[in-house]
Amino acid sequence: MPRIYIALDLETTGLDSRRDAIIEVGALRFKGDQVLDEFQSLVNPGRPIPYLVQHLTGIGNEDVRNAPPFGAVRSKLLRFVGNSPIIGHNIQFDLSFLKNHGLFEQNPSIDTFELASILLPHAERYSLQSLAMLLGVQEPPTHRALDDARVTHRLFERLLEQARRLDGRIIENVAKMAAQSKWSPAPVFQDLNRERSAKFTGSPFGQLLSTSVQDISAEDAPPLEPTIPPDRLDIQALAAQIEPGGLIEKAFPRFEYRPQQVAMLKAVSDAFNEACHLMVEAGTGTGKSMAYLLPAIHWATQNNQRVVISTNTINLQDQILHKDLPDLKKALNLTLRATALKGRGNYVCPWRVEQMRRKENLSPVEMRLLAKIMVWMPNTITGDKQELFIPNYAEQALWHQVNANAEICPPDRCAREGCFFARARQAAESAHIIVVNHALLLSDIAVNNRVIPEYTYLVIDEAHHLEDSITNQLGFSINKSSLAQLLTDLTNRKSSLFAQIGRRLKQAGLTNLQADAETMSKVGYQRAEDAQNAWYALFNTLDNFIMEYSPQARTQYDRRLRLSNNLRTQPAWSDVEISWDNAATALSGLQKLMKQVGKLWDGLDSYDVDKWEETMLVITDFRTRLEEVTRHLNLIFAQDDDNIITWLEQKAQTQDISARAAPLHVGNLVREHLLETRESVIFTSATMRTDNSFEYIKERLSTWDVSELAVGSPFDYAASTL
Repeated sequence: MPRIYIALDLETTGLDSRRDAIIEVGALRFKGDQVLDEFQSLVNPGRPIPYLVQHLTGIGNEDVRNAPPFGAVRSKLLRFVGNSPIIGHNIQFDLSFLKNHGLFEQNPSIDTFELASILLPHAERYSLQSLAMLLGVQEPPTHRALDDARVTHRLFERLLEQARRLDGRIIENVAKMAAQSKWSPAPVFQDLNRERSAKFTGSPFGQLLSTSVQDISAEDAPPLEPTIPPDRLDIQALAAQIEPGGLIEKAFPRFEYRPQQVAMLKAVSDAFNEACHLMVEAGTGTGKSMAYLLPAIHWATQNNQRVVISTNTINLQDQILHKDLPDLKKALNLTLRATALKGRGNYVCPWRVEQMRRKENLSPVEMRLLAKIMVWMPNTITGDKQELFIPNYAEQALWHQVNANAEICPPDRCAREGCFFARARQAAESAHIIVVNHALLLSDIAVNNRVIPEYTYLVIDEAHHLEDSITNQLGFSINKSSLAQLLTDLTNRKSSLFAQIGRRLKQAGLTNLQADAETMSKVGYQRAEDAQNAWYALFNTLDNFIMEYSPQARTQYDRRLRLSNNLRTQPAWSDVEISWDNAATALSGLQKLMKQVGKLWDGLDSYDVDKWEETMLVITDFRTRLEEVTRHLNLIFAQDDDNIITWLEQKAQTQDISARAAPLHVGNLVREHLLETRESVIFTSATMRTDNSFEYIKERLSTWDVSELAVGSPFDYAASTL
């Protein structure tokens, strides 16, 4: 039988529960589709209602003048709600106001926003109005409390209908995991699980992971074999395609002839033919995408060579991949294969999801992320996290525990069944055009070109962002949470890595190693606790340091403190150095132990030990993360490189502190890894020149000997502005 729930909504004078007041309460008691009772009351807030709130809600000062204060409404609302679970859209906002009046601090609460983010991963927006429209709720929200509570009730029931359409194994697994956590939507999934009988037996989630990727159709085409020497482009014939009466005009009725576009196409084609580099500024309205795509497509297809196109934004990537290239392929009637490729960290790893799922006592954040992934993964073709809705910072921080991490899953192991990254890489091997973003282009350089298949022709669109992209890619940022969860996982005596190793040795009957394992476990727990204490102490010291040397009052702005040579001579810096020495020593001790654990486990590869390979990868993951953090922080706190800028940053809202570093000048990297290793690189953007000169960007990117072209904009600014 369905539970009795309360759908609740408030209207308030503002968004701050500490300063603002309630002006209307609406609530609805329901069981399934059946509405049992309703509650509504205006409330006198004891202050004027801001004009914007009046405009939004239609509630004016006259409407609440004779309404009761909330104190007179409180007991009635308390009786109406009782101990029932409370449902709302962004319900914590409403509960924060009610808790100021001592209400509903013990009631379970379920957020339809959170449920929708799990059950509708492809929704464009998650507002109450957008979701109601998406799921066919007829009555739209009105920003009146009872109306919106009614819409929330209907939305909740529609979301349950969505959940009932899922594979029963998904519901079963989410319900089982949720039962051991404090995740607020747990009762919903437990009810759904009881409501339907499981259709499968055995290891449901394992089956689900293995079947989810078998329907993906990978490219059947073989890898490209380039024509050597390449055939030159017919520049005049290409230009004729976008001139009046050309092929493109016939294919696209609204196509406009632009001489600037023709000039850019000819320059790009010539750069491909002559194997030289080119920098092009093409103003708004030039149509620069087509000006470089036409030469790139023809060069790639006639020479069986890859051309990589790198953009800064996802929007441009999507435009190129899903609009421009399909349109041109159809118009040109060419056999053209194109794909998008992203960094490993963007792809989910089914094996790592399974590892997280097996953890005991999952946190609410871990449960929410896992629920989203488990609902989404059977239906995704790409495994790309962009398809998921992960707005929460804590969820984003957890993503690195379930992505295709290069350190613990190196390329030679990417053939494992279900690896989304391996499939994307395979498709890229046979593609003529590979669309990437600047971050991947640069991370590929960092791993010696092991991500993007070999290429020698490159177009960098939105090139004015390239310097910043390189700086961000080569820089790093570490905050307290970067390592806190890992250390917490190691100190948990029931579910830690050490406890798992002990159990698996016992199951395998390797009693001769039990003593060594127990000794390592005792030492491991102690070293993990020491590292955890030293880690927290380090960030407490950094907080004190920021307060002393950046003493302005806490404001809405983040605080940044450059770690200059002068600042490093101040007396308080010695406290930071001591704290870092303590933390580094503790982390180093833990790293050494992890190496010993790895050596012990590596020696068991010939024994029948349950999940030997998976455990080995987990050990490697812990060790590499510890090493990475230690290496980066040592550079920040003990750095002596004049080309590295280091600073501390404190968020205004959370007071979270990050230690950060970035390179000062990146031009030598552009020259060494892009210009000197490629036949032709095209840099293009609508804004590359400074004071009508390429001099500044050429200095920053060390591209002094690159050819340049600037074409004016055909865009009618005056008419458009008017």
